[in-house]
Amino acid sequence: MEELSTMCEKLAGLQLDPQLEAERVNSRLSRLNTSNKSSFWYDRDRGRALALMQDRVDQIGGFADSCRSTLEHIYQALFPLRRPPAGLEALMQKFRGGTGIQDFARSVMIRGAQHALAFALVKHPSLDLDHIHELPVMPGETIDIRPQIDRTLQLARWIIFLHEEAEQMQLEANRVASQVAL
Repeated sequence: MEELSTMCEKLAGLQLDPQLEAERVNSRLSRLNTSNKSSFWYDRDRGRALALMQDRVDQIGGFADSCRSTLEHIYQALFPLRRPPAGLEALMQKFRGGTGIQDFARSVMIRGAQHALAFALVKHPSLDLDHIHELPVMPGETIDIRPQIDRTLQLARWIIFLHEEAEQMQLEANRVASQVAL
């Protein structure tokens, strides 16, 4: 009986709605023969513990589906042009240890810098990119770049808007191409 209680406690994370869980357990117990003294279910404490464990085990499939669906949505939001990996384990592998998110954040920063530099080159084709990373300060000095950041915020938003529009057009073209292929 103690092992059964321990197992139920380990599955307590699946208890999303305690009231609904109690209703399902009580319903299960009422359907069973609990008045026959020779029945396994006659011992109400043991019967309740087993019914509780059965209910929580029954919830595992739905819980796993919910996790998979949520991770697919997150993956598609982060990588809209990529198809999500198939299955919960493959999706979890992408996010395990936070490296997937860290890699994503890093790639976004690199793409942002790449696009900013590309836009600068369009406007100023002779811009010397070999030294653009060097700030105009002496070693040990600091420079406050907040005014430049504030000044470029609106333009950065516009560039991202244009990028998102292009991405949406690409997604639509991919969708149309996949429908034509059918």
